Amino acid sequence: MARKTQVAILGLAVALLVLAVSGLFLERREEAREGLLVVLLTPGFEDEVRSLLAEGDRLYVIGSGGDPHEIQLSPSEMEILRKANLIISMGHTSIDKRVEELQRRGEVKAVILNLVEIPGLIIPELPEDGHAHDHGHGVKNYHEPFYDPRNAIVILGRIVDLLVELRPDMRDVYIGKYRELKTKLDDLVRVYEGALKGYKAVISTAEIQPAITWLGVEVVAYIVVDQHESPSPQTLEKAVRKLDEEGVIAFIAVICNGGCELASQVDRMLLEEAKARGVHVVEIPLGYTGTSVISKLEYLIHKIPYARGS
Repeated sequence: MARKTQVAILGLAVALLVLAVSGLFLERREEAREGLLVVLLTPGFEDEVRSLLAEGDRLYVIGSGGDPHEIQLSPSEMEILRKANLIISMGHTSIDKRVEELQRRGEVKAVILNLVEIPGLIIPELPEDGHAHDHGHGVKNYHEPFYDPRNAIVILGRIVDLLVELRPDMRDVYIGKYRELKTKLDDLVRVYEGALKGYKAVISTAEIQPAITWLGVEVVAYIVVDQHESPSPQTLEKAVRKLDEEGVIAFIAVICNGGCELASQVDRMLLEEAKARGVHVVEIPLGYTGTSVISKLEYLIHKIPYARGS
C-alpha cells in the first residue's frame, strides 16, 4: 500500500512538473507574441539594433554612452534583465560576467549572445609592445568588434537569427529590416575597404583599432589598451618614435555630443606630438559613444583625406 502511495505521489509530482514547464513555455511564447525585450550591454550600435526590431519589440541599453568597463547595474536594471528575452553582451566586461552568473543561477532566463563568440568575425591583433595588462585579451583586440562594418554585418545577421527564433511570426519583418541595413554596410565596405592600404597608424587607444582595420591601414603602435589606463613609458616612447616614420597617420579618440572633444589626456598628448612633426591627425569617435556605428564610420571617413572609393 505504501509503495502504491509513493508511486502515486511521484506520478503527481511529474505531472505538476510537466504542467509547470508547459506553462512557462506558453508564457514565454505569449511574451514573444506581445513583443521581445532586447537588452544591450554594449552601447554604441543601438540604432542599428533598434532598426531590426518589429512592432511591439523594445530595446533597453544599459550604460548608454558610458565606458562598458565601468557600468554598474541598478536595481531597476536588474528587473529589466529578469524580463529580457535576448541580452547582447561583449563577454569580457564585469557587467557581462555578472549577467552570465545571474543566468547560471536561474535569475536571468534570456538568451545571451556573446558577440566575440560569433563565428566569422575579424578580430585585429595589436602590435607587440611588451606592456603587460590584465584584460586577458592577449594580442587579440576584442574591443567593439561591431566597429568594423564587415563584423557589423555578421553580428546583426546573428541577432536577426535569434530574433526569428524567439518570435518566428515576425520572421519576414526581421529579415527585411536586416537586408536594408546590410545594404548600407555593404556599400561602405565596397567603396572604402582598403582605402588606406600602405599607410601606417599610431593610435591613442586600442579601442579604436577595429574602426580602421577594414580600411587597410597597419597599426604599428598604440599608447593604452583602454581609456582609463595610464600610458607606460614603453608604449609612449614607441608611439612617438613611430610618428617619425614615412606614411604614418595619427588616430585619436574623441567623444561627440553635439560637438566633439578629445576623449582623454592620452589623445591630447598624441595630438601634440603628431602636430609637432607635421603628421596628419584623424579623429575617431569612441565605439561605445554615440548610438549609431554607421554614423561614426561616416564621420571617420569624412575626416580622412586619403580615403577614396575603389
